[in-house]
Amino acid sequence: MRIRTEDIRSRLLKAVTVLGVISLFVSAVWMLLGDRFEHIRSVGPDTFSSSAIGHKAFKELLEANGNIVHVSRFDSALKGRNASLLVVSEPFLHRDEEARLEAFDAMLADSRAVLVILPKRWGIQSAENPEHIETAGLHPHADVRYVLDRLKLPEVILERPGGALEAGEFSSHVAAIQALPTLDAPQLLSGTLASVVSANQGTVVADVSSSTTPIILVSDPDIFASHGLDNGQNAQLALEIVEMARVGDGPIVFDETSHGFELRPSVGRTLTEFPLALVTIQFLILMLLTLWAALVRFGMPTPVRFGLARGKELSIENTAELLSFGGYANYSTERYVKQTVRLVAERLHLPDDMSDQKIIERLAELGQGRDVDQDIKRMVAEAENLTLGDSRKPRRRELLNLAKRIHEWKQHILR
Repeated sequence: MRIRTEDIRSRLLKAVTVLGVISLFVSAVWMLLGDRFEHIRSVGPDTFSSSAIGHKAFKELLEANGNIVHVSRFDSALKGRNASLLVVSEPFLHRDEEARLEAFDAMLADSRAVLVILPKRWGIQSAENPEHIETAGLHPHADVRYVLDRLKLPEVILERPGGALEAGEFSSHVAAIQALPTLDAPQLLSGTLASVVSANQGTVVADVSSSTTPIILVSDPDIFASHGLDNGQNAQLALEIVEMARVGDGPIVFDETSHGFELRPSVGRTLTEFPLALVTIQFLILMLLTLWAALVRFGMPTPVRFGLARGKELSIENTAELLSFGGYANYSTERYVKQTVRLVAERLHLPDDMSDQKIIERLAELGQGRDVDQDIKRMVAEAENLTLGDSRKPRRRELLNLAKRIHEWKQHILR
Protein backbone atom coordinates (compact mmCIF):
# COMPACT_ATOMS: atom_id res chain seq x y z
CA MET A 1 0.00 0.00 0.00
CA ARG A 2 1.38 3.39 -0.97
CA ILE A 3 1.89 6.00 1.76
CA ARG A 4 0.74 9.32 0.43
CA THR A 5 2.80 12.44 0.96
CA GLU A 6 -0.33 14.17 2.23
CA ASP A 7 -0.61 11.59 5.04
CA ILE A 8 3.00 12.17 6.10
CA ARG A 9 2.53 15.92 6.09
CA SER A 10 -0.70 15.60 8.07
CA ARG A 11 1.04 13.54 10.75
CA LEU A 12 3.96 15.94 10.93
CA LEU A 13 1.55 18.88 11.17
CA LYS A 14 -0.16 17.22 14.13
CA ALA A 15 3.20 16.55 15.78
CA VAL A 16 4.29 20.18 15.31
CA THR A 17 0.96 21.40 16.67
CA VAL A 18 1.37 19.28 19.80
CA LEU A 19 4.97 20.52 20.18
CA GLY A 20 3.74 24.10 19.81
CA VAL A 21 1.08 23.72 22.50
CA ILE A 22 3.58 22.13 24.88
CA SER A 23 6.21 24.82 24.23
CA LEU A 24 3.70 27.63 24.80
CA PHE A 25 2.52 26.03 28.03
CA VAL A 26 6.06 25.51 29.32
CA SER A 27 7.00 29.06 28.33
CA ALA A 28 4.03 30.50 30.21
CA VAL A 29 4.82 28.46 33.33
CA TRP A 30 8.47 29.48 33.16
CA MET A 31 7.62 33.17 32.82
CA LEU A 32 5.44 32.95 35.92
CA LEU A 33 7.59 30.65 38.04
CA GLY A 34 10.99 30.72 36.31
CA ASP A 35 12.76 32.39 39.22
CA ARG A 36 11.86 29.45 41.42
CA PHE A 37 13.66 27.02 39.09
CA GLU A 38 16.70 29.19 38.34
CA HIS A 39 19.70 28.00 40.29
CA ILE A 40 22.87 30.08 40.49
CA ARG A 41 25.52 28.63 42.76
CA SER A 42 27.07 31.16 45.12
CA VAL A 43 28.50 31.31 48.64
CA GLY A 44 28.77 35.11 48.79
CA PRO A 45 26.61 37.71 50.55
CA ASP A 46 23.81 37.63 47.95
CA THR A 47 20.29 36.30 47.47
CA PHE A 48 21.53 33.26 45.51
CA SER A 49 23.62 32.06 48.46
CA SER A 50 22.35 29.81 51.24
CA SER A 51 25.75 29.83 52.95
CA ALA A 52 26.27 31.32 56.41
CA ILE A 53 26.92 34.79 54.95
CA GLY A 54 24.26 34.53 52.22
CA HIS A 55 21.01 36.48 52.03
CA LYS A 56 18.78 33.85 50.47
CA ALA A 57 17.09 33.16 53.81
CA PHE A 58 16.35 36.91 54.20
CA LYS A 59 14.71 36.99 50.76
CA GLU A 60 12.63 33.93 51.58
CA LEU A 61 11.63 35.50 54.93
CA LEU A 62 10.24 38.52 53.08
CA GLU A 63 8.32 36.29 50.69
CA ALA A 64 6.94 34.22 53.55
CA ASN A 65 5.53 37.43 55.03
CA GLY A 66 3.54 38.22 51.88
CA ASN A 67 5.98 40.48 50.05
CA ILE A 68 6.59 40.34 46.32
CA VAL A 69 10.35 40.06 45.86
CA HIS A 70 12.30 40.39 42.61
CA VAL A 71 16.00 39.86 41.94
CA SER A 72 17.54 42.34 39.50
CA ARG A 73 20.50 41.44 37.29
CA PHE A 74 20.34 44.43 34.96
CA ASP A 75 19.50 48.15 35.28
CA SER A 76 18.44 47.99 38.93
CA ALA A 77 18.05 51.79 39.03
CA LEU A 78 15.18 51.58 36.53
CA LYS A 79 13.51 48.78 38.48
CA GLY A 80 13.99 50.72 41.71
CA ARG A 81 11.80 53.52 40.37
CA ASN A 82 8.76 51.24 40.26
CA ALA A 83 9.54 49.27 43.45
CA SER A 84 8.64 50.16 47.00
CA LEU A 85 12.25 49.43 48.00
CA LEU A 86 15.56 48.64 46.33
CA VAL A 87 17.86 46.57 48.56
CA VAL A 88 21.58 46.97 47.82
CA SER A 89 23.08 44.36 50.09
CA GLU A 90 26.86 44.33 50.74
CA PRO A 91 27.86 45.85 47.38
CA PHE A 92 31.35 45.06 46.16
CA LEU A 93 32.72 48.30 44.71
CA HIS A 94 36.17 48.90 43.29
CA ARG A 95 37.72 52.09 41.97
CA ASP A 96 38.64 50.47 38.66
CA GLU A 97 35.11 49.28 37.87
CA GLU A 98 33.67 52.54 36.62
CA ALA A 99 30.50 51.00 35.17
CA ARG A 100 29.58 49.37 38.49
CA LEU A 101 30.25 52.61 40.38
CA GLU A 102 28.04 54.57 37.99
CA ALA A 103 25.29 51.96 38.36
CA PHE A 104 25.51 52.23 42.17
CA ASP A 105 25.24 56.03 42.03
CA ALA A 106 22.23 55.73 39.68
CA MET A 107 20.49 53.39 42.12
CA LEU A 108 20.94 55.91 44.94
CA ALA A 109 19.72 58.81 42.80
CA ASP A 110 16.84 57.30 40.80
CA SER A 111 15.20 54.71 43.05
CA ARG A 112 12.02 55.32 44.97
CA ALA A 113 13.62 54.18 48.24
CA VAL A 114 16.89 52.37 49.01
CA LEU A 115 18.15 50.11 51.79
CA VAL A 116 21.96 49.89 51.74
CA ILE A 117 23.65 47.17 53.80
CA LEU A 118 27.41 47.63 54.20
CA PRO A 119 29.76 44.76 53.36
CA LYS A 120 31.42 42.93 56.23
CA ARG A 121 32.45 39.31 55.58
CA TRP A 122 33.94 37.31 52.75
CA GLY A 123 33.88 33.51 52.43
CA ILE A 124 35.74 30.71 50.60
CA GLN A 125 33.69 27.90 49.13
CA SER A 126 33.89 24.50 50.82
CA ALA A 127 35.44 21.71 48.75
CA GLU A 128 33.05 19.16 50.27
CA ASN A 129 29.83 21.16 49.96
CA PRO A 130 29.86 23.81 47.21
CA GLU A 131 26.90 25.65 48.80
CA HIS A 132 28.72 26.20 52.10
CA ILE A 133 31.79 28.20 53.04
CA GLU A 134 34.94 26.64 54.43
CA THR A 135 36.48 29.76 55.91
CA ALA A 136 35.35 33.37 56.36
CA GLY A 137 36.94 36.67 57.26
CA LEU A 138 36.27 40.41 57.55
CA HIS A 139 36.63 42.81 54.63
CA PRO A 140 39.35 45.44 55.11
CA HIS A 141 38.15 48.79 56.40
CA ALA A 142 39.09 50.36 53.07
CA ASP A 143 36.51 48.24 51.17
CA VAL A 144 33.72 49.35 53.51
CA ARG A 145 35.03 52.89 53.58
CA TYR A 146 34.70 53.14 49.80
CA VAL A 147 30.96 52.39 49.98
CA LEU A 148 30.56 55.11 52.63
CA ASP A 149 32.36 57.54 50.35
CA ARG A 150 29.97 56.77 47.48
CA LEU A 151 27.15 57.50 49.94
CA LYS A 152 28.80 60.90 50.54
CA LEU A 153 29.52 60.17 54.21
CA PRO A 154 33.21 61.12 54.44
CA GLU A 155 33.10 62.06 58.12
CA VAL A 156 31.46 58.82 59.31
CA ILE A 157 33.87 56.41 61.00
CA LEU A 158 33.69 52.61 60.78
CA GLU A 159 33.97 50.92 64.21
CA ARG A 160 34.66 47.23 65.03
CA PRO A 161 34.82 47.11 68.83
CA GLY A 162 35.02 43.32 69.02
CA GLY A 163 33.18 41.03 71.43
CA ALA A 164 29.41 40.75 71.20
CA LEU A 165 26.48 43.06 71.77
CA GLU A 166 23.14 41.81 73.06
CA ALA A 167 19.75 43.32 72.32
CA GLY A 168 19.64 45.00 75.70
CA GLU A 169 22.66 47.11 74.82
CA PHE A 170 20.88 48.73 71.85
CA SER A 171 18.12 51.29 71.76
CA SER A 172 15.68 52.38 69.03
CA HIS A 173 15.07 56.05 68.28
CA VAL A 174 11.96 55.58 66.11
CA ALA A 175 8.59 54.04 66.87
CA ALA A 176 8.69 51.86 63.75
CA ILE A 177 11.55 49.78 65.21
CA GLN A 178 10.75 47.70 68.26
CA ALA A 179 13.05 44.69 67.84
CA LEU A 180 16.76 45.13 68.67
CA PRO A 181 19.79 43.29 67.27
CA THR A 182 22.06 40.63 68.70
CA LEU A 183 25.50 40.88 67.07
CA ASP A 184 28.74 38.96 67.30
CA ALA A 185 31.81 41.07 66.42
CA PRO A 186 29.59 44.06 65.57
CA GLN A 187 30.35 46.52 62.80
CA LEU A 188 29.14 50.00 63.79
CA LEU A 189 29.32 53.62 62.66
CA SER A 190 30.18 56.75 64.59
CA GLY A 191 30.02 60.40 63.67
CA THR A 192 27.26 62.75 62.65
CA LEU A 193 24.37 60.43 61.76
CA ALA A 194 20.60 60.35 62.12
CA SER A 195 20.63 57.18 64.23
CA VAL A 196 17.70 54.79 64.09
CA VAL A 197 19.19 51.97 66.20
CA SER A 198 22.40 52.45 68.18
CA ALA A 199 24.47 51.34 71.17
CA ASN A 200 27.05 53.18 73.23
CA GLN A 201 29.76 51.94 70.83
CA GLY A 202 28.04 53.29 67.70
CA THR A 203 25.10 53.20 65.29
CA VAL A 204 23.91 50.11 63.46
CA VAL A 205 20.91 51.57 61.57
CA ALA A 206 20.86 55.16 60.28
CA ASP A 207 18.81 57.39 58.02
CA VAL A 208 21.13 58.85 55.37
CA SER A 209 18.48 60.04 52.92
CA SER A 210 19.55 62.38 50.14
CA SER A 211 17.56 65.31 48.86
CA THR A 212 15.91 63.09 46.25
CA THR A 213 15.89 59.55 47.67
CA PRO A 214 15.02 58.07 51.09
CA ILE A 215 18.02 55.90 52.08
CA ILE A 216 18.36 53.67 55.15
CA LEU A 217 21.88 52.45 55.94
CA VAL A 218 22.62 49.31 57.99
CA SER A 219 26.23 48.94 59.09
CA ASP A 220 26.19 45.26 60.09
CA PRO A 221 24.84 42.67 57.60
CA ASP A 222 24.81 39.92 60.25
CA ILE A 223 21.24 40.99 61.01
CA PHE A 224 20.22 39.70 57.55
CA ALA A 225 22.80 36.93 56.90
CA SER A 226 21.80 33.29 57.31
CA HIS A 227 24.06 32.74 60.33
CA GLY A 228 22.64 35.72 62.23
CA LEU A 229 19.05 35.98 61.04
CA ASP A 230 17.74 33.60 63.71
CA ASN A 231 19.73 35.16 66.57
CA GLY A 232 17.55 36.89 69.12
CA GLN A 233 15.18 39.40 67.51
CA ASN A 234 17.22 39.81 64.31
CA ALA A 235 14.57 38.34 61.97
CA GLN A 236 11.88 40.64 63.34
CA LEU A 237 14.27 43.58 63.18
CA ALA A 238 15.05 42.82 59.52
CA LEU A 239 11.33 42.92 58.67
CA GLU A 240 10.83 46.16 60.62
CA ILE A 241 13.77 47.82 58.84
CA VAL A 242 12.30 46.92 55.46
CA GLU A 243 8.86 48.22 56.42
CA MET A 244 10.36 51.47 57.68
CA ALA A 245 12.55 51.94 54.61
CA ARG A 246 10.02 51.17 51.87
CA VAL A 247 7.70 53.68 50.23
CA GLY A 248 4.30 52.20 49.48
CA ASP A 249 3.54 48.50 49.30
CA GLY A 250 4.92 47.60 45.86
CA PRO A 251 7.49 44.89 45.13
CA ILE A 252 10.88 44.73 46.83
CA VAL A 253 13.87 44.49 44.48
CA PHE A 254 17.27 43.03 45.39
CA ASP A 255 20.16 44.30 43.30
CA GLU A 256 22.62 41.60 42.26
CA THR A 257 24.60 43.56 39.68
CA SER A 258 26.86 44.87 42.46
CA HIS A 259 27.85 41.25 43.20
CA GLY A 260 28.91 40.55 39.63
CA PHE A 261 25.72 38.79 38.50
CA GLU A 262 24.81 41.31 35.82
CA LEU A 263 23.08 39.73 32.83
CA ARG A 264 22.49 42.07 29.91
CA PRO A 265 19.46 41.28 27.71
CA SER A 266 20.33 39.46 24.49
CA VAL A 267 17.83 38.33 21.87
CA GLY A 268 20.14 35.57 20.60
CA ARG A 269 20.81 34.18 24.07
CA THR A 270 17.15 34.41 25.08
CA LEU A 271 15.99 32.49 21.98
CA THR A 272 18.50 29.69 22.62
CA GLU A 273 17.81 29.34 26.33
CA PHE A 274 14.99 27.44 27.97
CA PRO A 275 12.03 27.90 27.60
CA LEU A 276 12.12 30.02 24.42
CA ALA A 277 14.47 27.47 22.88
CA LEU A 278 11.34 25.31 22.43
CA VAL A 279 9.73 28.05 20.35
CA THR A 280 12.92 28.43 18.31
CA ILE A 281 13.03 24.69 17.59
CA GLN A 282 9.35 24.75 16.63
CA PHE A 283 9.97 27.65 14.23
CA LEU A 284 12.86 25.78 12.57
CA ILE A 285 10.70 22.68 12.15
CA LEU A 286 7.95 24.77 10.57
CA MET A 287 10.50 26.28 8.17
CA LEU A 288 11.68 22.81 7.15
CA LEU A 289 8.09 21.65 6.62
CA THR A 290 7.37 24.75 4.54
CA LEU A 291 10.39 24.05 2.33
CA TRP A 292 9.34 20.42 2.00
CA ALA A 293 5.80 21.39 1.02
CA ALA A 294 7.20 23.79 -1.59
CA LEU A 295 9.28 21.10 -3.30
CA VAL A 296 7.96 19.51 -6.48
CA ARG A 297 9.23 16.13 -5.31
CA PHE A 298 10.80 14.69 -2.18
CA GLY A 299 13.63 12.17 -2.27
CA MET A 300 15.12 10.45 -5.33
CA PRO A 301 13.18 10.78 -8.63
CA THR A 302 11.18 7.75 -9.76
CA PRO A 303 13.06 5.99 -12.62
CA VAL A 304 11.15 6.19 -15.92
CA ARG A 305 10.64 2.81 -17.64
CA PHE A 306 10.69 2.63 -21.42
CA GLY A 307 7.30 2.99 -23.02
CA LEU A 308 5.38 3.45 -19.77
CA ALA A 309 4.30 6.92 -18.74
CA ARG A 310 4.08 7.68 -15.04
CA GLY A 311 0.33 8.32 -15.30
CA LYS A 312 -0.33 4.90 -16.78
CA GLU A 313 2.00 3.23 -14.29
CA LEU A 314 0.11 4.78 -11.40
CA SER A 315 -3.20 3.71 -12.93
CA ILE A 316 -1.97 0.14 -13.31
CA GLU A 317 -0.66 0.05 -9.75
CA ASN A 318 -3.95 1.32 -8.31
CA THR A 319 -6.00 -1.10 -10.44
CA ALA A 320 -3.82 -4.03 -9.41
CA GLU A 321 -4.17 -3.02 -5.78
CA LEU A 322 -7.97 -2.93 -5.99
CA LEU A 323 -8.17 -6.26 -7.83
CA SER A 324 -5.82 -7.88 -5.32
CA PHE A 325 -7.97 -6.61 -2.48
CA GLY A 326 -11.07 -8.16 -4.08
CA GLY A 327 -9.39 -11.54 -4.64
CA TYR A 328 -9.76 -11.62 -8.46
CA ALA A 329 -6.40 -10.32 -9.50
CA ASN A 330 -5.19 -13.59 -11.05
CA TYR A 331 -8.24 -13.98 -13.31
CA SER A 332 -8.17 -10.32 -14.30
CA THR A 333 -4.48 -10.50 -15.21
CA GLU A 334 -5.01 -13.59 -17.39
CA ARG A 335 -7.85 -11.84 -19.21
CA TYR A 336 -5.74 -8.73 -19.70
CA VAL A 337 -2.95 -10.81 -21.26
CA LYS A 338 -5.29 -12.58 -23.70
CA GLN A 339 -7.03 -9.36 -24.72
CA THR A 340 -3.67 -7.70 -25.31
CA VAL A 341 -2.56 -10.61 -27.51
CA ARG A 342 -5.74 -10.37 -29.65
CA LEU A 343 -5.41 -6.59 -29.91
CA VAL A 344 -1.83 -6.90 -31.19
CA ALA A 345 -2.88 -9.62 -33.64
CA GLU A 346 -5.53 -7.32 -35.10
CA ARG A 347 -3.11 -4.42 -35.34
CA LEU A 348 -0.63 -6.65 -37.22
CA HIS A 349 -3.43 -7.96 -39.50
CA LEU A 350 -3.09 -11.62 -38.63
CA PRO A 351 -5.85 -13.87 -40.10
CA ASP A 352 -9.03 -14.06 -38.02
CA ASP A 353 -9.30 -17.85 -38.39
CA MET A 354 -5.95 -18.53 -36.68
CA SER A 355 -6.13 -20.38 -33.36
CA ASP A 356 -4.88 -18.80 -30.19
CA GLN A 357 -1.84 -21.06 -30.18
CA LYS A 358 -0.95 -20.15 -33.77
CA ILE A 359 -1.38 -16.45 -33.02
CA ILE A 360 1.00 -16.68 -30.07
CA GLU A 361 3.60 -18.56 -32.12
CA ARG A 362 3.33 -16.02 -34.98
CA LEU A 363 3.64 -13.09 -32.56
CA ALA A 364 6.70 -14.70 -31.00
CA GLU A 365 8.31 -14.94 -34.46
CA LEU A 366 7.46 -11.32 -35.25
CA GLY A 367 8.88 -10.25 -31.88
CA GLN A 368 12.19 -11.91 -32.60
CA GLY A 369 12.36 -10.18 -35.95
CA ARG A 370 11.70 -6.79 -34.35
CA ASP A 371 14.22 -7.29 -31.50
CA VAL A 372 11.54 -7.37 -28.79
CA ASP A 373 13.07 -8.55 -25.53
CA GLN A 374 9.91 -9.91 -23.94
CA ASP A 375 8.92 -13.54 -24.64
CA ILE A 376 5.16 -13.62 -25.32
CA LYS A 377 4.97 -17.40 -25.04
CA ARG A 378 6.37 -17.39 -21.53
CA MET A 379 4.18 -14.50 -20.42
CA VAL A 380 1.02 -16.21 -21.70
CA ALA A 381 2.05 -19.39 -19.89
CA GLU A 382 2.55 -17.40 -16.67
CA ALA A 383 -0.92 -15.88 -17.04
CA GLU A 384 -2.51 -19.34 -17.58
CA ASN A 385 -0.73 -20.73 -14.54
CA LEU A 386 -2.44 -18.10 -12.39
CA THR A 387 -5.72 -20.02 -12.79
CA LEU A 388 -4.63 -23.48 -13.93
CA GLY A 389 -2.79 -25.63 -11.46
CA ASP A 390 -0.83 -22.96 -9.49
CA SER A 391 -2.49 -23.11 -6.07
CA ARG A 392 -0.07 -20.58 -4.60
CA LYS A 393 -1.82 -17.24 -4.23
CA PRO A 394 0.16 -14.78 -6.37
CA ARG A 395 1.46 -11.67 -4.70
CA ARG A 396 0.26 -8.29 -5.96
CA ARG A 397 3.77 -7.37 -7.04
CA GLU A 398 4.01 -10.48 -9.32
CA LEU A 399 0.70 -9.66 -11.00
CA LEU A 400 1.68 -6.05 -11.45
CA ASN A 401 5.03 -7.04 -12.92
CA LEU A 402 3.38 -9.38 -15.45
CA ALA A 403 0.90 -6.69 -16.51
CA LYS A 404 3.70 -4.19 -17.01
CA ARG A 405 5.73 -6.63 -19.11
CA ILE A 406 2.72 -7.36 -21.34
CA HIS A 407 2.14 -3.65 -21.81
CA GLU A 408 5.80 -3.05 -22.69
CA TRP A 409 5.74 -5.99 -25.13
CA LYS A 410 2.73 -4.44 -26.87
CA GLN A 411 4.47 -1.05 -27.08
CA HIS A 412 7.62 -2.59 -28.57
CA ILE A 413 6.07 -4.87 -31.13
CA LEU A 414 3.68 -2.23 -32.47
CA ARG A 415 6.17 0.61 -32.82
